[in-house]
Amino acid sequence: MPDGDRVHSHLRGFYKKPYKMLCEGVARPEECARIVLDVLRSDLEQIAKVPFLLARNISDLLSQKIGPLEFSNDFAAAGISRQIDELIRQVDGPSREKELISRASKTVLNDLRHGREMDASNVQLAIFNRYIRDKYDAEFKERIPLSNDHHHGVSHSELMRRLEALEPYLDLGFHKFAQTAIKDQNLDNLRLPRQFRREINLDEDLLAC
Repeated sequence: MPDGDRVHSHLRGFYKKPYKMLCEGVARPEECARIVLDVLRSDLEQIAKVPFLLARNISDLLSQKIGPLEFSNDFAAAGISRQIDELIRQVDGPSREKELISRASKTVLNDLRHGREMDASNVQLAIFNRYIRDKYDAEFKERIPLSNDHHHGVSHSELMRRLEALEPYLDLGFHKFAQTAIKDQNLDNLRLPRQFRREINLDEDLLAC
């Protein structure tokens, strides 16, 4: 795709900036990740109030049922899943965001069913952290393969390799966002991690993200 052409029509607004950075390969993975997180933070502040409220309500439901007997069979889990659906149905909000918080909540429910140990106080954090991950996937990661020709002529395989290199830094950012939101009980002051720490790989190309 020649420079100056339309950049990835399947990406919304500011998500095109980190996409271009990834394609051009001029920044380190942590620098690319910080730009992605900054765009995601703005998105969350604008649209995630309903999912945040639902994460709190659904975590109250799941916290009441934490224990080996509550998740012991398909029938019990199906009943809890229906209760989650009902809580979501009762709240007005963007259907896409309600779909994402439903997916996140049921992922956490499935984790609990399969023996993941989780204190009741951490359920809301787990749900909202998963929602943020799913939001990133839906808005950015899953849309990148929808273009046949990528900016700056980068190959699809190389672009996906660069994208995968962001994951450790993104995970830190998702957790920081969720942690801050739960602590403040609002989305008004989501913060990026102050710095990313990593072990330096001497064979790594430090200029390629």
